[in-house]
Order: sequence, then structure tokens, then C-alpha cells
Amino acid sequence: MKKFILITIFLLIGLVLFAAAIEKMDLQQILLIMSRLSLGEFLILLLVFFLAVVVGIFRWMLILKSQSNLKPPFSKVFIAKIVGASINYLTPVCFAGGEPFKAYILKEEAKIPWDKTISSIVISEALHLSAILFFIVVGVFSLIISQVALSLSVILVLISAVILCLGIFYLFYSKTLNKRKGEKGFFTFLIDILGLDKFETINNYKGKVVETEEKISYFFKTKKSDLAGAIVLSFIEVILIIFTNWLAILFLGIRLDLKEILSVFGVMNVSFLFPIPAALGVFELSQSFVFDILNLGAINGISFSLVNRLVMIVVASLGIIFLIHFEIKILSVKIVDNLPEIIKKIKEVFGL
Repeated sequence: MKKFILITIFLLIGLVLFAAAIEKMDLQQILLIMSRLSLGEFLILLLVFFLAVVVGIFRWMLILKSQSNLKPPFSKVFIAKIVGASINYLTPVCFAGGEPFKAYILKEEAKIPWDKTISSIVISEALHLSAILFFIVVGVFSLIISQVALSLSVILVLISAVILCLGIFYLFYSKTLNKRKGEKGFFTFLIDILGLDKFETINNYKGKVVETEEKISYFFKTKKSDLAGAIVLSFIEVILIIFTNWLAILFLGIRLDLKEILSVFGVMNVSFLFPIPAALGVFELSQSFVFDILNLGAINGISFSLVNRLVMIVVASLGIIFLIHFEIKILSVKIVDNLPEIIKKIKEVFGL
């Protein structure tokens, strides 16, 4: 109930920010700009985005095979990936909310042990987010050093966001790469320093967290060739996502050079750090801001953000369909498994 209330509050904040972003814009002009995007071009955007997803799936499968010699069916991993991406997009925790769903689906559908599923997801997403962080840093500093007028407060916000991300990743990699048996890993360190072990649920799973950390550390320390391959795939995935954004902007009739698209991408991902579902409002404001600063027109930034949302809505809708299908399948299996007991109870009720 508390989670629902929190999500509702953040969603309302997002709606207010969204309204603020488009309040001073000409809605007809926005629709006119978006109408430049043909159905064929929209399908191209989806194709390139899904190509990025496929690259991410290959990275995940590479890590899974390296850890356990297990190679789950591509279709099962695809479903888990899309469901995870959808939940990530629709929840306030934009970079992590869908990971438990991915783990559960892969465990149930591909029969991969829970510990190997969790550790593979952490490794895969850590490398993926590291690649994103690289381009965030490049994009933010490209914007700061470019010939645009930025207020001191904006510069401080951007630099603070970069420093926060760099600090988290430094802590993760230092705890993972320097970890010795029996020492605290990244997650147990956070649990202890934040006092999360006071919660019974977290404390009960602390042992499993330690086991997962051992597997993650082992991969980074010993699986050098697989790690190198996973890093390359991570950068290819992010480059394809950047290419998707560049194409979307190009299809709207706006040409950006490399520095400009990296600035757009960097600020875009900073907006997803805010705990608001789908970064609603924050994303629109960030793109309005960065397009305006780059003298590309704030209204074009809003139009691009809405096109980006259309792509993600298609992906999220597909993920939700997969999730509903999965839940129905699990429920039907449980009903079949318990059918004899159900029939027995019905007979007892009616005296049969």
C-alpha cells in the first residue's frame, strides 16, 4: 500500500512537470513537427531499438554461459529482457525496477538457478549502465564546454549528477574487484551502512546476497575474455540507442552533430535518475532545456521527447503483454497442480 501511495505521489509530480513543460508550447506546432515522422520511419526506430535489445540479450546470455554453461532459449531471454525494460520504464526506479521480474521469468521459464540468474543480471546491468555512464560524462561535459550559456546552478546540477554516478560505480567496482573471501561486497556494504539489515526480509536474504557477490566478484576476476566481450556488447548496445535517438531527431527534420547528440543523450539519462515513473515531465523539461541551449528550439526538444515516448510505449506495451501472458501461464499451472485438492474440497462442500 505504501509503495502504491509513493508511486502515485511521484506520478502526480510527473504530471505537473509534464504540464509545465508543454504549457507555453504551441500544441498544434508540436503535432505538426511530429507529423514529419512517417510510419515507415517510426518502424525503423523500433527496428534499431530492438536491435539494441538483441545485443543486450547476447551480452546477458554470454554472462550466463560463462557462469553456468547454461544457454537458455533466446525467446525466453528476450521475453525477460522486454518485461524488465517495461517495468524499468514504468516505475520510479528507472534503471533497476524490472530486474526482479527478469530474474523470476528466466528462473521459471528457462529453469536457471536463482543465484546464477541474479548474479548474471547484476553483472550485465552493471556493464550496461557503465557504458551509459561513459556517454553521460562525455555528453554532459560536451555541453558544459560548448559555446552555450549555462547558469551556474545548471552546471552544478549536471556535475553533481555525474559525480554521484561515478561515486556509485567506483564503489561497486572497487568492492567487486578487490573483494576477498569473507569481505563485504558492494550490496552487503550498502545494507550495513544504510542499516537495512534491521528489516527482517532483507536480513533473511543477506546470506544469499553474500553468495551472489562472490559469484559476481569471481566473474570479474577470472572470466577476462567473457568480460571483454560483454563490455564490447554493452558499448554497441548503447551506441545503437544513441543512433535511435539521432534518427528520431533527423526524421523530425533536425540535424545534429556528434557533440550535440551526445549532449542530448547525456542530459536525457540524467533526467532518468529522478524517481518519477518514465521520468514523466522531467524528460520533457530536460529535452526542452538542452535543445533550447543548443539553439535547436525548445519545441523541437519536446517533440523529440514525445517521439521517444511513443517508441518506449510500444516496447512497454509489448512487455506488459508478455508479463500478463506469463502470469496467466503460472496461474494456470498452479490451478492444474492443485486441481485434485480443489475437486476434493468442492465434493466436501456439496457432500458428494
